[in-house]
Amino acid sequence: MKLSSNRLSQAVRLFAVLAFVLAAFFPVFAQTASPVPSPATVTTLAFYDNAAQADKDVVSSSRVLSDSGKWLSAWKLLADYDVANANPYILAEKIRIADEGFAQSLMHLVFGFVDLKDGEDLATLRAGQGEGIDSFDFKPADLAAAIEISGAAIPPILSMALGDYYYEVWTRYKGQWMEEDAAILGKSAEQYDRALAYETYTPASLGKQSEILIALSRFDAAEIVVKKGLELDPANHQLALSLGSVLYGAGRFAEIYPIADRLIANPNDPNELNDAFILGIKAGLGSGDKEALGKYLDAYEASFKGEFMPGLVRHLVMVKMGDAQAADAVADVLYDAFPGNPEVIRSVLSSWLSVNDSTSGLNFLDRCLKKNPSDEAAGALYFYRALLGYQAAMSLENIETALADMTVAEDHFNKAYKPENEVFATIAQLKDEWTQALNSAKKDEAYSAVSVPTTGDATQPAVPAAPAVPADAGADTTSAASAQE
Repeated sequence: MKLSSNRLSQAVRLFAVLAFVLAAFFPVFAQTASPVPSPATVTTLAFYDNAAQADKDVVSSSRVLSDSGKWLSAWKLLADYDVANANPYILAEKIRIADEGFAQSLMHLVFGFVDLKDGEDLATLRAGQGEGIDSFDFKPADLAAAIEISGAAIPPILSMALGDYYYEVWTRYKGQWMEEDAAILGKSAEQYDRALAYETYTPASLGKQSEILIALSRFDAAEIVVKKGLELDPANHQLALSLGSVLYGAGRFAEIYPIADRLIANPNDPNELNDAFILGIKAGLGSGDKEALGKYLDAYEASFKGEFMPGLVRHLVMVKMGDAQAADAVADVLYDAFPGNPEVIRSVLSSWLSVNDSTSGLNFLDRCLKKNPSDEAAGALYFYRALLGYQAAMSLENIETALADMTVAEDHFNKAYKPENEVFATIAQLKDEWTQALNSAKKDEAYSAVSVPTTGDATQPAVPAAPAVPADAGADTTSAASAQE
């Protein structure tokens, strides 16, 4: 008997489970520019020219401290100088220190600072537990609003700093902050626009501003900003990539090829070379130019031999172009080259799910299972087949099959991993949720069977209710399948 279910909503849930891999692997396919490196957001002291001499002196002193890794000392120097938080120039410098020098951050509203010791770095401290870090409440937007309400002028440097602050909030807390992303983007754009009106910007701030504008689909404004940045720094490859993203968003694909070709010919590092190839591939895909696509895909694979990224991109391209036969072939070649690799499995599934095609994903898993995989590989294949099968379930039998596949996956993982591996906790959680959904569906089916209406055609079977599938079933769990011992 069929279950009443919404196929589209199931596809959306499944995409939420796996599509994060797509975003992680192919960030440039999104409608955003390549990020400008955040370290050293060079806020020149010239922007403080209109400040009082005492303000300029304390800002200069704080720069000396922060440049040597004394972030806590720099913060305390500013805090002691402006205890009332009423000085807009000092607030701008505090925002810089908070953005660049935090050792710990709670939603970018509470910041922890340290003076780095020899051998210490912020990245390590941010990944740790934060012991020995001094924390301070710091809400830049509220403080700036209070200054403005007081009647004091907001200098352009503070507007640029606030634009940077909202940029950091958007990039670090997308969808998780106390304001909607659209509101954060709008506030960042507004502050950057204010600063730009007074010629207050750096190549780094212009790169960030262009990202914000692209995210808002303000491509004309983003083009102006990026080109202004390139006037300041013609050799800035990240800004060139940002210009490519602007042109892509505006649908001006032919103008992208020269930018991609120039960066491919002279990249600063492998990451930049990768981004340049992706830029060219995006342009080819957007314009439907198969010749250009073939050129960039072939060169991409030749430049990164032995890596699976180029093959994953080719697979995504074939899926987006609707070439099912080629997509199947690329996926099979990838699996043969990297048998059982969870990243490859997740990514090819994500590509198909991006066009709501779970059937091709299931067929791919079935083909791989016929290739005599190892226990580790078989466990991953059955794990994803169970997940796909459950989310696409339209009958009680489908749920039972998904549970059976998950049990098989568990059996294989038992032979490959130690008992403490996190994948087993994930499997136990999923099996419990699915079993509850199955039992709920069976109860609904039994209830419907005895609740035949007393009027109308009693020979027509009643339609049972949908199973109680948790809205987040399986969310954030797929990575557990790749957990190592």
